[in-house]
Amino acid sequence: MLFRDQFNLTAANIRNQSQATSEIIVDGIAFASSHTAPHAKVFINIPDDLLRTGIPESISPGRCVLEILETVPCTRENVEVLRHLKSQGYTLALDDYTGQPDMEGFVEIADIVKVDLRSASAEQLSQVSRALRHRGVTMLAEKVESSEEAHWARENGYELLQGFYFQRPELISAKRLAPDAHTKLRVLCYLMSGNVKLQKLQMLLSHSPQLALRLLNFANSVAFSVTTRIDSIKQAIAFIGLDRLCRWLAAMLIADQFHTSDTARELTTICIFRAHFLRNTAAFIGRPYAEQLFALGLFSTLDAMYHMSFEDLLARTSLSEDVRNALTRKEGCFYPWLNAVLCLEAGNVDEARRIFGGLGVQHMGDVVKIYRAAMTLATNLHLDDKADDAHYFSN
Repeated sequence: MLFRDQFNLTAANIRNQSQATSEIIVDGIAFASSHTAPHAKVFINIPDDLLRTGIPESISPGRCVLEILETVPCTRENVEVLRHLKSQGYTLALDDYTGQPDMEGFVEIADIVKVDLRSASAEQLSQVSRALRHRGVTMLAEKVESSEEAHWARENGYELLQGFYFQRPELISAKRLAPDAHTKLRVLCYLMSGNVKLQKLQMLLSHSPQLALRLLNFANSVAFSVTTRIDSIKQAIAFIGLDRLCRWLAAMLIADQFHTSDTARELTTICIFRAHFLRNTAAFIGRPYAEQLFALGLFSTLDAMYHMSFEDLLARTSLSEDVRNALTRKEGCFYPWLNAVLCLEAGNVDEARRIFGGLGVQHMGDVVKIYRAAMTLATNLHLDDKADDAHYFSN
């Protein structure tokens, strides 16, 4: 996976390697999932300063190969970090190897060694190939651009071949859904507190629909090789685990540090209200899909926030078809729930009463109580955030 910024889509214009890799981990893997084969391996560059942060462990070792850049010094500390990653099941690839003596420590623990066919003369490349064949590593030839080069590589022991001869990279792009830094810091600080309660963590994550959507995309991406769809925050937390979630959020802080976005405060308040109102109303009458209705409400204003259609926003997500149909087509079994809350917000109480009656909610007095509680929670949310600031930032 090759990072490109929005200003130069044909070349690598990377201002900060850690930021580029963090963007790949946080959003790129999830975005690319719909463009890759089910069992394809994803190679991700790991620069020197990111290697020792623990952030690479935010992704599952099953589908992702950690590629050690040629700019990473082969120090004792870096070798130990790589040994740890290898012990956790990660596949390690060493990039741009040309037989450098100072890379010996990396070659000993690498699973894959990549050799650039443009980096040296044919004689030097043959020497490198002969030496690697006795090391027990998988050899990968980079920049293969002709049938003759492909033939040479295979004859010289290269099992993996990469280059324009096979296919040029396909450019894929999308708008990011960047939650505000405050929300990310709150969640990250809470995860690091050592006293994490699942219900509290769910609540914090649900404060930001952008963060929740990115989390679901990440959980369902090739980073984890999921076999069943994950369509709720609760499922995502349980599947990813607290340690990986903490590392993923740390990567997000790095990835988003060069991007600014205005917080749509009113729209965020509305969708948080809708999420809690729909979930609590469904739970009140014993419906088993309350968590899915929470997702429906939480994502119901994203189109207005980002000036994008729901079709584009949800094209790569793994939300249930019922939630997706309600948002994109305004149809299906969940749409009456969303329609009912829209009627309440518009003051059309009679129509809301009729819809809720069809859904099994018989008493509007119960609806009103749940409505007020959800609205109070949503409108007081920012006040609670400010109160928590003193605690989170005074330590």
